[in-house]
Amino acid sequence: MHLDKANGWLSLIANVGVLLGIIVIAVELQQTQISMLAEASTTRAQLATQIYEIQKENGIPELQQKNQQGIELSPEEYSRALQWVLTALRYFENLHYQMQAGVLDDEIWEGTLRNIDGYCDSEFNRNTFEYEFGTEGTLAALRLSLIHI
Repeated sequence: MHLDKANGWLSLIANVGVLLGIIVIAVELQQTQISMLAEASTTRAQLATQIYEIQKENGIPELQQKNQQGIELSPEEYSRALQWVLTALRYFENLHYQMQAGVLDDEIWEGTLRNIDGYCDSEFNRNTFEYEFGTEGTLAALRLSLIHI
């Protein structure tokens, strides 16, 4: 009888220990998820900064101004502009992937969709894309593929 009581207590203690272990693991998983989201946010900010620097280094604002004034870009200028356009598209594609993976919250994705709209509506970006690929509306098709999850 004494042994049965001891076994009951040991069993209870073991079950409580397992329960506490599960709780600790759940808390650690939540902290890991928060850490991953914070890291993803930092990476997004760093990428946005790098894209801005690439834009400046390649003289994209000047090329955009020429485009707005109706001045035809040279093939070399179109090549620089295309690198900018493709870099930005890769950035948006990465954000789309993060959204599908569940590491991008809805508010950030909604802001990204507005950025994609503005990007695809840019005459400079459309002209650059169409100069290289010769197809009108291709950038709009890419936009649709990015915004439809």
